[in-house]
Amino acid sequence: MTGSCKWIRAGGLIEFSVNERIARIALNRPDKRNALNHALVEQLHQALLEADDRTDVNVVIIEGRGRDFCSGYDLTGAYAGDADAENPDPMRYRTRGETLDDDCWQLERTQEALMFTFDAHKPVIAKIHGNCLAGGTDLALGCDIVIAADDARIGFPATRANGNPPNHWWVYHCGP
Repeated sequence: MTGSCKWIRAGGLIEFSVNERIARIALNRPDKRNALNHALVEQLHQALLEADDRTDVNVVIIEGRGRDFCSGYDLTGAYAGDADAENPDPMRYRTRGETLDDDCWQLERTQEALMFTFDAHKPVIAKIHGNCLAGGTDLALGCDIVIAADDARIGFPATRANGNPPNHWWVYHCGP
C-alpha cells in the first residue's frame, strides 16, 4: 500500500510530497529563481533525510518551481555582508564572510548538506528545466540521474572568475 502526504516547511522554501512511492522535493523560491541560501539548503537536507528514512519511498525527485531548476547560490545577502538575512541566528559559532577561514568553513558545511544526494540510500533524480547554474549544479550533479528538459541550461559561470567549483562534480561527470 502506498502512502500519500504533502507538506511545506515554515518559510515555504521546500515543498515535499509522497505519492505512489515517489518523494518529490521542490525548491520553492521562484521569485529568486530557486537560488540557494542557508535556510533552503537546510530544509532541502531535512526533506532528503525524511525521504531516505521513509519506507513508503523508493525514489526521490528534486525539481524547481517557476522558470528555473536553480540559479545557484543567492549572493545578494553575501555581498551585503550578511549571507543569511532570511534566517538570522544569534548563536553562530562562526561569522559569515568576515574571514577566509569562516568562508571556507561555511562552504564546507553547505557542501556537506548538498552532498546528501550522493550518500542517500535511494536513487535521487534531478529534474532540470530552465537554468541550472553554479550551486544548482552542485545539487544536480550529486544526484544519481539527471533528466534535463529541452530548455535546460547547465553551467558554472563563476568558474571563470573564482576558479574551480568547490565539489568538483564537473570533473567526475563531465571531465576537465
